[in-house]
Amino acid sequence: MRARAPEITEALARVEQVWHRVLGSRDAPRALDAAHHDLDIALIGRVGYYVDAHAKGRPIVLLHGIHAAASAYDVKPLFDAFRGERPVYAPDLPGFGTSDRGPNQYCPMLYAKALKRFLVDVVTPREEPVDVVALSLTSEIAARVAIDSPHLFRTLTLISPTGLGSRAPRVDPARAARIERALEVPLWASPLYRVLTSRPSVKYFLDKSFHGRAPKAYVDHAVRTSRVHGAHHAPFAFVAGQLFTSDAREALYEQLRVPTLVLYDRDPYSDFGQLHALERHNRAVRAHRVPGTRGLPHFERCHEVVQTIRDLQEETRRGEESEIRA
Repeated sequence: MRARAPEITEALARVEQVWHRVLGSRDAPRALDAAHHDLDIALIGRVGYYVDAHAKGRPIVLLHGIHAAASAYDVKPLFDAFRGERPVYAPDLPGFGTSDRGPNQYCPMLYAKALKRFLVDVVTPREEPVDVVALSLTSEIAARVAIDSPHLFRTLTLISPTGLGSRAPRVDPARAARIERALEVPLWASPLYRVLTSRPSVKYFLDKSFHGRAPKAYVDHAVRTSRVHGAHHAPFAFVAGQLFTSDAREALYEQLRVPTLVLYDRDPYSDFGQLHALERHNRAVRAHRVPGTRGLPHFERCHEVVQTIRDLQEETRRGEESEIRA
């Protein structure tokens, strides 16, 4: 007798559960040596975040990138550099790190909602503007929120942002959804993700973002965080193309009105062919090249990156003071 579709689905789900019991962990490793808290967001779930608020001053929020083994470790050098001089926050985005990793409708709007709720509910309850730094694809998410709620942003720094390549990606939502559904089939979802996040694979892809080799501690953490139960859901949405915005330069970056800094050099996963055109079209955006880096300049030239961010923030402060005096 032929098995019915519900029976097949149930059997595949049991296979996935076995894979998770054998290979997965329920507890995510901590990325940063800092206080850790959780924020519950309706229809999204629990968002874990790190904070060092011992110093006074305007908060700075650091947003990790989006990739197969992403977590707040992506911004560790910046967190360590800014802590002690001002309040520093680093959330794990939904589906990554210490946040909930369950199946969800991962898309730009979900991440934008999560980021806005985090800013308002945790970082700036009185909705005073803060400084935000975003890495890679998360730059598109941060830009989306900055357009919708510019009053929450004092400055925005985008490190190796996506969406500025010579050929702007066009997202086909229906096609992306079909790819994601295919990737999520329980029979091969976990084994496929395990192959993608094997230590040799993780090391290979991280090494491409460094002139030399990726730090061993970075690779170690990326491998561990990819072993958490349900870790494949958000990365598969990323692989399927669900998290990108079509024509991000026009749709997002050209709409920014907050002081915005783009830090870049040579990136194996993105190019910046439209960056200078963006600067011409939007006077709120400026670019600074960090030579000798390959996508993660805050790891290879942290001092320069931190000082450039500080310079933007100081210039913005002086501009605000001039407006008040005028």
